[in-house]
Amino acid sequence: MLENDKLTPESFENFLNKLKCDIDDPKIYRDFRKNILSIKKYTKNNNTVIDQNSEYFKKLIPFLDFIVNDNEKNIENDFLNTMKSFLHINNKRTLDKMNIFEKIELAYSLLDFNIHYKEKINQKNKPNNMHNDLKHFIHAHQSKYFVTEDKSTIKKAKLVVNALSLKVKILNIEEFVVKFS
Repeated sequence: MLENDKLTPESFENFLNKLKCDIDDPKIYRDFRKNILSIKKYTKNNNTVIDQNSEYFKKLIPFLDFIVNDNEKNIENDFLNTMKSFLHINNKRTLDKMNIFEKIELAYSLLDFNIHYKEKINQKNKPNNMHNDLKHFIHAHQSKYFVTEDKSTIKKAKLVVNALSLKVKILNIEEFVVKFS
């Protein structure tokens, strides 16, 4: 991820592009997520490439705190700050310049890097499956209801709906049937 011993937006983007090519391999994804989940603990006790007293690093703290936060209410209350903090990594995009589809994708995807929202990844449930769940939610976000039986999708979608003030109601099939019978 370094370019001439420096972390640059370009080197980070190159890293992400490489990761996108290999992300559906369960082992690569689990290793990547494990490394992301360890960042907060690692940076606390070690020197890093980024000066921890810098403004840049300070702007990353909400994202780093989110990674290890296991309080759902705090996660929900701080989630827009988490998204802004994550976007600060490469300084190319800001939340206010993103369309709703990009915001939903960012929000939903970030949740998989929190210890409370991450999904089990294996040969059967690959990262691509999570991406398909995300696409279903994106297509449904303007609907009155989004109905799914996937518990992790329900949990993530409800947080995204609250964080982004979306109108869609998230229901499982039983709730949907009860509502309309």
